Amino acid sequence: MRVTSRRKGWVDYQSGLICDICGKSCIKKDTGPLGDGLIEVAYFGATWGYASRKDGMIWECDLCEDCADKIKEYIASLGGKIQETYYG
Repeated sequence: MRVTSRRKGWVDYQSGLICDICGKSCIKKDTGPLGDGLIEVAYFGATWGYASRKDGMIWECDLCEDCADKIKEYIASLGGKIQETYYG
């Protein structure tokens, strides 16, 4: 869940970015270069089109690192795969 300010669409990262599964903050405190915290969030989303039973529906979910790992394990248990790409 993205805590938004009064300006439409603006995410207030000072207030928080909350995992939609467990409710924990997705901001790791005092780990940024200025001690201000780093955002560690996974995003799950789907946009359904005309040919689906969910025409026009959009799903969105923010996940903390722990819950993202659980979702990845669940997908693997169903025989699915998630592509991993390393950057940096």
